[in-house]
Amino acid sequence: MSPSSDSRSGSMSSDDSVLGSHTVDATFPLQLPSLSLSKSPDEPDRILGRRHTNVFEPATLAAAIACGCSLPAIKRYLQHYERSTVSDHIDNLVKDQPIVAYTVERNNPELLELILNNGAKASVKVFGRLPVLAFAIMRT
Repeated sequence: MSPSSDSRSGSMSSDDSVLGSHTVDATFPLQLPSLSLSKSPDEPDRILGRRHTNVFEPATLAAAIACGCSLPAIKRYLQHYERSTVSDHIDNLVKDQPIVAYTVERNNPELLELILNNGAKASVKVFGRLPVLAFAIMRT
């Protein structure tokens, strides 16, 4: 399989996500767990807009990323909380994986920059031992 081939070569665009869970690619052996925002048929951005609470929830952020929420919706969600609170918890694991891994899977540089600028570490491990940079390279 050539790196430039796009026929399900393991790369995912932001359009590959669906409400409820992200697309699973059978050709890529390392799959992140499925996440969902809600069982509601509403679009992900609308659901995320209703999820603002007094406590920052890393699981909500990870699900928003995995379900294809737009960059502006994710920015609004993050801006709802104190920056120090977000940066203190953004590296918490969600279903044993770091939020930055779900971000890398979206293949959206602006989203990755937003997550890193909010305190996520690029040095985290995916699947307990794989550097996130290696995961990103394998996904492209």
